[in-house]
Amino acid sequence: MALMVGVLLSCGEEDKPVDCALSDLSVSVLAQTSENCSEAGSIELQGVGGEAPYAYSVNGISFQDESLFEGLSAGEYSVLVRDANHCMKSLGVEIGSDIPDLSVEVIIDQAAGCGGTVGQLTLVPEAPDAVYSYSLDGGAFATEEVYTDLSQGMHDLVVQDAAGCQDETTVYVPSGISYSMEVAEIISTNCTLAKCHVAGNGIPDFSEFSVIQQQAESIKKNTQNKTMPKEGVLTDEEIAKIACWVEDGALDN
Repeated sequence: MALMVGVLLSCGEEDKPVDCALSDLSVSVLAQTSENCSEAGSIELQGVGGEAPYAYSVNGISFQDESLFEGLSAGEYSVLVRDANHCMKSLGVEIGSDIPDLSVEVIIDQAAGCGGTVGQLTLVPEAPDAVYSYSLDGGAFATEEVYTDLSQGMHDLVVQDAAGCQDETTVYVPSGISYSMEVAEIISTNCTLAKCHVAGNGIPDFSEFSVIQQQAESIKKNTQNKTMPKEGVLTDEEIAKIACWVEDGALDN
């Protein structure tokens, strides 16, 4: 869609109105590059017709005399040319992407244990026949797809293809703490007491798992700062188990 603006132009000894709707001003793309692994995309524009000099824009706000725009991310742009009469014409341009999809499936083969370091994961490229190398937590790149002796928590993963393109992501290795087997009894024994988290006391009823799940972050915080439970004391191991369960996503497991 063309954008047209009419203004007054000084012509000789009198002002003469300029009808931009009649202007033969246009803008075209001389050259463009796609965004790739090593650099962003670019567009080089050319204005013709109308009245020089020209100014150019790729965002509709700021204009420049230079017709080359670099550092552009992949996407759609409405580029503009503006001539000396302040007439403007637009053109839709799409910057492509040559960045490959380096997606991998992360399979957690073994949980780390609460505070443990026995986690194991396997990386499986989602693209058929893809050959990647990997760096986990800043380590050297290797084609090895199985990683062992991992601690609970977030791990930084970089995937690299044969051309050197990279994709960075994070992988969470869970503790594997079970609510039903290890956390439920801690809460029921210490919190669902007559004067505490039961129905009728005006505070969250911990006899319902859904309520415990909703309050999981608060439970973790309050047990760690030892303001919970109100009566009695949790052991360091019990506090750690609650924290590990919450960090794993407060699962109904």
